[in-house]
Amino acid sequence: MCVSDICVGNVCLEEAQDSLEPCDEDEDCSGLACGLQTWTTTSSRVCCPTNTTVSNGQPGKSYSSETYCTGQATLDSCGSDDMCENAACGRSTYVDDAPTICCPGDATVYLNTPSVSYRSAYYCTGLSVGQACGSNDMCVSDICVGNVCLEEAQDSLEPCDEDEDCSGLACGLQ
Repeated sequence: MCVSDICVGNVCLEEAQDSLEPCDEDEDCSGLACGLQTWTTTSSRVCCPTNTTVSNGQPGKSYSSETYCTGQATLDSCGSDDMCENAACGRSTYVDDAPTICCPGDATVYLNTPSVSYRSAYYCTGLSVGQACGSNDMCVSDICVGNVCLEEAQDSLEPCDEDEDCSGLACGLQ
């Protein structure tokens, strides 16, 4: 037993740990929040910079829960909206089993998965030109044709999926 009541990794410490320093439990941290730093299988337990944590399933182990630091940055791995500083966690692109990240577009859309229509998932918005998409809402340009974000609306006689994909706002069979 430590005189200070702070023991990290079987070592007695004089005072609580600062942000991003190793910890075993909340009381080890000056901000009273100890969690896994990132939503990965190799993450270490640290004093959370935001002084808050969230309980979430582990990557690849939905049956097992762990405590994670909140405030993850854009493009960091995540398991729920609560983990992200922008509150938007989704699949990075419209591809089966794309990793979940804190989205660049600060929002998600709920869509059927690309290959299994009876499964759905949250997908990131704010995707750039050339990235795989499942709806116009996913693209910064608001134009998704053939499951790819395009820079601008299609001209006459170019492929389209819906009216908004076309510069003339009319998509149809040729």
